[in-house]
Amino acid sequence: MPNTALPGCYGARNLVAIRASRLNDDGTRICPNTDGSAFMVGGAISFSMNQVVDAGATDTQRDGNGAVCNTDTSPDIVTGIAGDLTLCIFDFQMIELLTGARLLVDGSTAIGIELPNPSNTPPTVEFHAWAKAWSGGGIAAAPYSYAHLAAFATQWRIGDMSFEENALEVPLTFTGKANENIVIGSFDDIPLDVVGDSFAAIWFADDVPDADSAPYNDNALACGYVDTPACSSS
Repeated sequence: MPNTALPGCYGARNLVAIRASRLNDDGTRICPNTDGSAFMVGGAISFSMNQVVDAGATDTQRDGNGAVCNTDTSPDIVTGIAGDLTLCIFDFQMIELLTGARLLVDGSTAIGIELPNPSNTPPTVEFHAWAKAWSGGGIAAAPYSYAHLAAFATQWRIGDMSFEENALEVPLTFTGKANENIVIGSFDDIPLDVVGDSFAAIWFADDVPDADSAPYNDNALACGYVDTPACSSS
């Protein structure tokens, strides 16, 4: 492992922001890309990521009298990731970017979506989430004030919804795989050490999206499409 100083053993609190960027089918970045990303500061209730596991097995040999001669156990193997994102607002542009749903517009205003054609393959998406890095009774000091997670190659669908008393939640689910073409990501903010041969990474950073800064301030709201900027060659 790298012989580097650690910023600290911090906790994490709250889901602060999320961002998604379209990728090519082979996981390579598309940058620059007009309206090729979407982000939300606030508006996301929860994000969960679980490992998909192919369970190991134990092979046992017994003698003719039933006594155990020997055993061999193979380990569990993680084959991918899967999880859920729950929103408390209809960010139709974020939903379209994640799932490939058809965006419905009135002039320049996104007013809805039509669910994706079931025969269509969902787009490949680079997904990011931020939480506050927490030290003792408050947020950790800069430049490690946030826990930043990136899932390298995800595919999404809209979850099941219930219209009922009280507030409606907007659920989405995803599966994910490795992506050795992710390099430092569509916004150049994945650490250089990341290889992409797993499924995701999480690290301390101070780069939570700022709705008042480029390219996020292209949108007057803290949600919806943003342009994927030109990315470096690293």
